Amino acid sequence: MSRFVIFTDASADLAQETIEREDIRFIPMNCTQSGQPVTLTGLESEEEVRNFYVQMRGGVNFSTSQITPKEYEHAFRPVLEAGQDIVYIALSSGLTNTVDSANLAREKLAEKVPGARLYVVDSLSATAGMGLLLEKAAALRAEGLDAAEAAARLTELASRVCHVFLVSDLMHLKRGGRLSAASAVMGSVLHICPILIIDGNGKLEVIGKKRGAKAAVRFMVSCFEQSRDPGETAAYCAHSDAPAIVQSLQAEALQAAPELQLRIHSLCPVIGAHTGPDMAAIVFFGDRSRLEAAKD
Repeated sequence: MSRFVIFTDASADLAQETIEREDIRFIPMNCTQSGQPVTLTGLESEEEVRNFYVQMRGGVNFSTSQITPKEYEHAFRPVLEAGQDIVYIALSSGLTNTVDSANLAREKLAEKVPGARLYVVDSLSATAGMGLLLEKAAALRAEGLDAAEAAARLTELASRVCHVFLVSDLMHLKRGGRLSAASAVMGSVLHICPILIIDGNGKLEVIGKKRGAKAAVRFMVSCFEQSRDPGETAAYCAHSDAPAIVQSLQAEALQAAPELQLRIHSLCPVIGAHTGPDMAAIVFFGDRSRLEAAKD
């Protein structure tokens, strides 16, 4: 049984040691910085990520573009031609059309590389949620599952990844087309801190509004407690240059669940371009329907 190769893209967040140990391949994504093209690899250093948010605070505008089918073909073809199978964990179809692009590439490659086995998994997630699925992919591979078996299992797991996060300004998400204008305006008044989730369809949903980060963190931890799977201890706290908020979030989550293996990770620029600075999230395995029911 051959070991398959795990791919993702620059919208995922994952511990560097896991990336290196498991040889997880990242597909770059294109970005514009005040109109100038920039390539984001998903492997930016902590210093590079911090500088990204410093620039955003200074008024520099960033926008991202989707990975094209041709770019997917370029990344996947050499691996398939070498006789290796691929499992690709993609950014949520509720946030982007890159899943469709990856599937178009898969169809083309099936014609060009006879016997190619490429499996596209819609993560229904982003950032550290994709990271949790990548860790699962590596574990399934180590257990001896083949690419088809692992992809099927990961598709089941995708609906169980829960994201709860706060942002300081919903207008970043509105400008990127990730949130409606009405929802953005609703949350961007009176210094209210909006709390969002990724719902069962992989789309963003505002579930609460709290005045100030401290109240927002308490609400987020309450959502976590109501919806978490106590049998899963792996979790992430992600943030876009908001160390004080994310440390408070981590501390309160660990007080609620001391057994949690809760790691802090800087939010990748691809997603940060849409959330803006001062975003903080907790990402874990649980029940998304309970998370949606926690709406304030």
